[in-house]
Amino acid sequence: MALIQRRLGWEPLVAFSEALETAFDVVWVDRSLHVEARQLLFRRRRRAINIVDAVSMTLTRQLALDALFAFDDDFVREGFRVLSSPEEIEA
Repeated sequence: MALIQRRLGWEPLVAFSEALETAFDVVWVDRSLHVEARQLLFRRRRRAINIVDAVSMTLTRQLALDALFAFDDDFVREGFRVLSSPEEIEA
């Protein structure tokens, strides 16, 4: 949502937020997910990985997903199959 807000503005952010309720399953970061993600962050000690990335990586593993949508090469380095275009998602 921060990326949409920064690059596209408030109206697209509001539209996305409203669509989010029905289009996606939202997983809230609870204490255990945060702790596990923080441990990953501290183990990796790479400046390019931040806590948001670590939460995404941790949750992707917990949910046993085979791929995720991202533009960050750090996800590839972590062994994830990364989808970065609509064509890849539809395939």
